[in-house]
Amino acid sequence: MQTSICYTDRDRWLLDQVRRKANLERRSMSSVILSVLEGYFINGRKIGEILQDMGHLSSGKLTKALEIQEQEEGRRRLGKILLAQDFVKEKDLESALVIQKHISHN
Repeated sequence: MQTSICYTDRDRWLLDQVRRKANLERRSMSSVILSVLEGYFINGRKIGEILQDMGHLSSGKLTKALEIQEQEEGRRRLGKILLAQDFVKEKDLESALVIQKHISHN
């Protein structure tokens, strides 16, 4: 997919920063921009929120899973509960965990 970005002279400074970061990290400007956007929209997000954002988990199912986790006094991770209750597919949970890990390490 290709996207065009329209910007003003005032925005030039931001694009210069992106260009510098891309050069330092030997990445494309597109890659840097996508990383920034991921960080903005996902950074610090909990796994349940990421799954909701991805469209793989309803708020009702998340609430139910969190109630179960609280009843168990946090003995099981939320992802394990979501899988055991058949609220999410394993591949969707794995994708969300990759996103969460990627964002927390940037």
